[in-house]
Amino acid sequence: MELLNAYFDLVVPAITQAGGEVIKFMGDAALAFFDLQDPATSCNAALASAFDALKRLQCCSPRGVRLHAGIALHYGQAAYGNIGASQRLDFTLIGTDVNLVSRIQGVCSATGHRLILSERCARLLHPDCSTSMDATGSGDFRSMPRSTFQPLTRRPKIKTGEENMRGPRPASRTHSS
Repeated sequence: MELLNAYFDLVVPAITQAGGEVIKFMGDAALAFFDLQDPATSCNAALASAFDALKRLQCCSPRGVRLHAGIALHYGQAAYGNIGASQRLDFTLIGTDVNLVSRIQGVCSATGHRLILSERCARLLHPDCSTSMDATGSGDFRSMPRSTFQPLTRRPKIKTGEENMRGPRPASRTHSS
């Protein structure tokens, strides 16, 4: 538990400082979304958050243990709210696009890639984004054929602050390894 908490202490600030919101922790994974002013801003903020999280994990070794993550980014629709039984509710995101980002994150685990973007997320980045993308391939994510991309360079250019407070939601899922 102590190591997981140290992992989340590194990852969560990277998400929140880029305007994202962590919805839930699932074992060693975090599910977050970015509700910013437009699709490009949301995707760029999610990508900046991912680079920041990976940098934080690379720089720190809590208790002498090197922590790693596999991060998947996707832009799509999701419903959020409380779900469950009358005696036990859980606040969560649900929907096909949430399932898709989870499956893309599984590609991170299977391939060793630290960060993979869905084709939709990669195409929605600001045109002036300084990050180049390389196709990692395509797959059938349970009858949802999709192409995925891996960033070649670091640091996307994004605006931060109050101007980034509302809009569509890309989902992000991190998973430690």
